[in-house]
Amino acid sequence: MKRKLLIRDVTLRDGQQSLFATRMTQTQVDKALHLYKDANFYAMEVWGGAVPDSIMRYLGENPWERLEK
Repeated sequence: MKRKLLIRDVTLRDGQQSLFATRMTQTQVDKALHLYKDANFYAMEVWGGAVPDSIMRYLGENPWERLEK
């Protein structure tokens, strides 16, 4: 029986709760998104509780647009 390795990536979730995310604009995030798509992860966790607040408060961006991307 051949098994398939399924990887759940949490780096974006954890990163969203750090300076990486709280000061990184959507334009900067967009530059790396293709790498995550190409990695073909089984699942990705992309948000922590601080994300909407930090995106609105520090970056003046719409957190719902970030989630959609």
